[in-house]
Amino acid sequence: MNKFLTIFVLIVLLIAAPVSAFADLKVIIARESDLPFELSPSKFSNSPSKFSNSISKFSNSPSKFSNSPSKFDNSPSKFDNGSSGNRRLLLEQGGSYFYIGYYVWGDEGLINFFSSKGKRLFYSPPETDALFNGEDGEFCGTLATLKNEKVLVLTEKGQLAFMREGVSLLSQPEGKLRSSIYQYPGGSSGHWIQENIDSGSMIILEDGSIWQIDPLDKIEAMLWLPVSNITIVISNNGSPGYDHLLINTDDGGKAHAKYLGSK
Repeated sequence: MNKFLTIFVLIVLLIAAPVSAFADLKVIIARESDLPFELSPSKFSNSPSKFSNSISKFSNSPSKFSNSPSKFDNSPSKFDNGSSGNRRLLLEQGGSYFYIGYYVWGDEGLINFFSSKGKRLFYSPPETDALFNGEDGEFCGTLATLKNEKVLVLTEKGQLAFMREGVSLLSQPEGKLRSSIYQYPGGSSGHWIQENIDSGSMIILEDGSIWQIDPLDKIEAMLWLPVSNITIVISNNGSPGYDHLLINTDDGGKAHAKYLGSK
């Protein structure tokens, strides 16, 4: 069983747990629909609709200085927040762990999560273990314990926040967190580009579907513009795992891609 499937088998074992003050957090991925009810946004205490979780509450807002990367305690320049610190966010790739961000305790029990560059990506209010987007307050994942190990579980929207920072949580070697178990439910035609991320590394279509472009075809997709029309077909000619072909019917460009799910 590959690691990605193992995560989904074990996801039912996830239980909410507080994060200790000084401990690295391993990052894992899960579809929002696969989270147990206790950890999902369907439970009101984890919902962004609850005011105490809302980005509109000043204590959660990026406008509050204690949540800002401009505060030195939140800065990547502080040793504790860096790649040799003790509150890192770590992503496993090929049996090794890579530093992709850090977390900092804020005021009154709030936890802020930053990218390695210092951008505030998420926050977790004190009354929940749920994770919310630092810009719009959308549910992005949860803090949990998996087999006695504290982890940060990111759903599709959480993964997308890292993708916008140039970190693809699904660009793993064969057998590591593979996304090929996702089956694209949409049709072939009638699509258009909503967002082109990192110069053609990722494409998001109008239906919210997220596509990782085959690195060999990135040069083809790097100049694709939003609202360009896209047709999707199955193809066996791309790199392993890149089993779809996105065809830009506006300029005739083609790029093999891997479906990563929907935001």
